[in-house]
Amino acid sequence: MILIALMNGINVTEATSTTPSYSAHSWSPIMRINLDRLMATFHDLAQIGPTPEGGACRLALSPEDKAGRALFIGWAEAHGGVASYDAIGNLFVTFKGQNEREIMLGSHLDTQPNGGHYDGIFGVLSALEVVRTLQDHGHELAHTVTITAWTNEEGARFSPAMMGSSVYSGLLPLADALKQADRHGVTVATELADLPTARRPDNMPYPQAYLEAHIEQGPVLEKNGMDIGVVTGGQGIMWFDLCFSGQPAHAGTTPMPLRHDPLFAFTDFAQRLEQAVLAFDARANVTIGKIHSDNSSYNTIMQSLRTTIDIRHPEVAGLKAMHQRINELLAQVCAERGVAHELTEVWYNPPQAFDATCIDIVRNAAAKLGYAHQDIISGAGHDAILLAKVCPTTMIFIPCLDGISHNPVEYASPEQIDKGTMVLLETLVQLDLKLA
Repeated sequence: MILIALMNGINVTEATSTTPSYSAHSWSPIMRINLDRLMATFHDLAQIGPTPEGGACRLALSPEDKAGRALFIGWAEAHGGVASYDAIGNLFVTFKGQNEREIMLGSHLDTQPNGGHYDGIFGVLSALEVVRTLQDHGHELAHTVTITAWTNEEGARFSPAMMGSSVYSGLLPLADALKQADRHGVTVATELADLPTARRPDNMPYPQAYLEAHIEQGPVLEKNGMDIGVVTGGQGIMWFDLCFSGQPAHAGTTPMPLRHDPLFAFTDFAQRLEQAVLAFDARANVTIGKIHSDNSSYNTIMQSLRTTIDIRHPEVAGLKAMHQRINELLAQVCAERGVAHELTEVWYNPPQAFDATCIDIVRNAAAKLGYAHQDIISGAGHDAILLAKVCPTTMIFIPCLDGISHNPVEYASPEQIDKGTMVLLETLVQLDLKLA
């Protein structure tokens, strides 16, 4: 299958040996990655779970996800990696260093139902290429390097998202995660039963540091002409369920001023909320994701409408202020329109700052390599945000075309992948020295 806007139009059914040569950037360090080898891993993984639109479907713990993990394990074991799983199915591939203390690299391999070929995948495959490059040059680190592919980061099959890293970080009880079921009633525990690889010891200490390379999944770096985003932290997120309740009535006999219509209450609220957030803070975001009504009639005013709200801000105070403004707007609108409302908080993920030392090393690595870079806050949730609660952590962003992600046309160029992986390599080497 020819993948849409993927790998410069390369057919993923071609053998690895026929993949094209990608030119390296002009800066020539002592160690540099093998970009051809790295891009070949993208090509080969893309053959597992392809979609008609040219995307990927490897839902968490599905046969396709397990096949993708098996392919990755094969590549890693060929370079001396030792694979193991923990109780929630997080995959760990360990490459021994001079001591047992770990520096962890990684991301995730699961995808959306019709996702792209870079979200999460870049972080795992670039980590493998970093290890391969170190071996190519005979460069032994003081620390053991472990590459991790976290379970169910996407949350597309099981809830919640970032499940594996949440359990690992102690923020989600294992028992709660194991009993989660997909829409067919299949549980996480059932899907974990056939994982073939050895179990990682439960008493392993948290790593000395965690690094995650990732596509930005937004347009900022591309718009600003940047090669690298130095991620300083993750936005806080709050999710709400919201229900408007009115009075069902006849569409023809109830005058507009006398109606108690939850639909128009919702649309009025949504418009006021958009304007409030635009005026509030350039860093604030609000999204209304789902809208549902039980009304099945053309000529009946609906009784209720249910919707969801996602608010994001990099500061706790900002989230609290947005939450307060939502309550104020709801009270105003519902009083004016004679409807009731119920707002329920369903999830809260507080803002998370990344480690200052790790951030400085990424920033210095990008500067040393001559790459245009800027500090950036992650607008999306990532496993790194959970790891930051238990160990020093940061992320490295690269641009993606038009900022599009969770979509078959999601794309990062070989040049962007090359630069991001080089920064990951340099960061790991410098962090290893810093922590030794």
